Amino acid sequence: NTMYVVTGGKEGKQAKCEIIALDADTAERRGALSIDDDHVEGMAIDKKGNRLFAALSQTSKIGIIDRKKMTMLGSYAVPAKQIMNVTFDDVQHRLFVYARLPETLFVMNSDTGQILQKLPAPTHSDQNIYDKDGARLYVPGGDGKMFIYNTSNPDAVKVAEIVETVKGTKTGTIATKYHKVWLAQSAGQTKGPINILADQVR
Repeated sequence: NTMYVVTGGKEGKQAKCEIIALDADTAERRGALSIDDDHVEGMAIDKKGNRLFAALSQTSKIGIIDRKKMTMLGSYAVPAKQIMNVTFDDVQHRLFVYARLPETLFVMNSDTGQILQKLPAPTHSDQNIYDKDGARLYVPGGDGKMFIYNTSNPDAVKVAEIVETVKGTKTGTIATKYHKVWLAQSAGQTKGPINILADQVR
């Protein structure tokens, strides 16, 4: 098992980031790749292949990395700023990419980078939460709204519902067995204690 960690960048007062591949059991370093971007955000793994997709926020791209060789294969341009989240659907060959400026969910062909759709999205999200079997993508926003997208038709993804949450809930996880999405309220955004909330989902 391998985990991928981002270091450097503007948080470390460096012009570039580095993605490091580590053994998930021993933390042994397996490889690394320097990225010409000072703000690498979310990543998504192609479990059936060698690709690792990375949201390159500064340069507004999705980087495509060979995660076995830790080399850059190429990139897909995204016409927005602050590219934060990327989710990969290996069956439908789709990337779901969230950008903050303007708030948009891009649906892209994962093999070509073609942008197929641009959909409205919440403000200040930090994570896409994907239920592939249930064909639902949950994007929680720090503005107190969670957008739920129906992904059953890869050529016609649509907003299925907008759920009111609370301000600062911009990350989370899903427990499909219990039909719940768990959201974490950011202490940095609310200037208060961290809270965990649960939303009932289908």
